Amino acid sequence: MEVKERITVTAEMVEDFARISGDTNPIHLNKEAAANSIFGKRIAHGILLAGFFSRLIAMKYPGPGSIYLQQNLEFLAPCFIGDEIDVELKLEERIKHVFVLSTTIYSSQGKVLVKGTAKVLNKSIPI
Repeated sequence: MEVKERITVTAEMVEDFARISGDTNPIHLNKEAAANSIFGKRIAHGILLAGFFSRLIAMKYPGPGSIYLQQNLEFLAPCFIGDEIDVELKLEERIKHVFVLSTTIYSSQGKVLVKGTAKVLNKSIPI
């Protein structure tokens, strides 16, 4: 099983996440500060991107009733404001009600930005 969704990362998303999380690092919010960073412009929070895995898990696969048990992540490349990304889940293993999923975010050019593995419980799906 594989699930994908294309998302455009907006300045509003980044600013909302900064407000909610309290992570107001200038690299995310300030054009001038970000211009002097190793990335040269504003980037999205890595954990904001990881939140899109939660969205797919809860709403698409395994779907409503899913409970996150574990997630590991590697942040491999930046996501800039305005970038389109592809968020992908792939079923690697299922043991009764526990789903092990590979979690990957790609740039629209196919570059891997974030990768990891999630373990999810969903008792509402028959064995």
